[in-house]
Amino acid sequence: MDAAISADAHGLSVAEVVCYAEDWTACRDFYRDKLGWAVMFEFGDQYATISCDGAYQMSLVSAQWAAGFEPGGPTPAANLSFQSMDLATDRELLIGLGNDCTEISGDPSMLSFGINHSYGEPLIIWQDATADVAATQAVEAHDASAGTSGRYGMAEALVFVDNLPEATEWYTARLGFDVKSEHGEIYKTLQLPGGGRLLGLMDWAEWWGGSAGTPTTGDNAGGVAPLRLCFECLDIAAEHERLVVNGAEPEDLQGEASDLQWFSVADPAGNVVTFWQFGAGGQV
Repeated sequence: MDAAISADAHGLSVAEVVCYAEDWTACRDFYRDKLGWAVMFEFGDQYATISCDGAYQMSLVSAQWAAGFEPGGPTPAANLSFQSMDLATDRELLIGLGNDCTEISGDPSMLSFGINHSYGEPLIIWQDATADVAATQAVEAHDASAGTSGRYGMAEALVFVDNLPEATEWYTARLGFDVKSEHGEIYKTLQLPGGGRLLGLMDWAEWWGGSAGTPTTGDNAGGVAPLRLCFECLDIAAEHERLVVNGAEPEDLQGEASDLQWFSVADPAGNVVTFWQFGAGGQV
């Protein structure tokens, strides 16, 4: 199915990466104090909207909100959310495109449903009941005042899959994404035709030598291949040093300065953020 046709069938926009934490306060403090990101809105000790230096947006949610979570159990995997301006209509249109959608649930302030698929947790589709809720106001005010990031360039939510062509077909045909760029059969960047935040698909087996869902190394060894926030740094050595000084405990800087360098850092709940920078011999 042509992506432009399917995109016309719904009014979704990529909103944020949703990260869960059992110790919500420790994770909130990590992003604010050790990564230096701005907390735009908080609701008790359960929810915060966080600006990643103006380059992307994430939500930090208490793990108790996730379906099936039990205290002391595994932290729910990070997820991707989409904002809708007409939830019921968008749900019917997405069902018409062949999506397996859950029922709409929530309360008068926030309604949502999920799209079940093969690449992780169900995608979250949500709608504010009114345009003047505090969270929406805070995000809009921040976006209006935020300038260009002095630390980060392109940012995306990166989803690991074990069949890149199949995943690309699903995101383009079912959700209307366009392929913006690609690196062989390992990685593709997707974006909705109207613009907005980027989504990356990466073949987990090709890149890390494991299979999606069963990574063999790293923080998620033996668990679900993570969805994570990724940033292209303007000065990756300076960013790495900044996080070391702040006590964020990033992994060692890897790769070659002339080609590609990268490192990752995990919050107290195990949610991962990755940073990279291409050198003179790498991709621009």
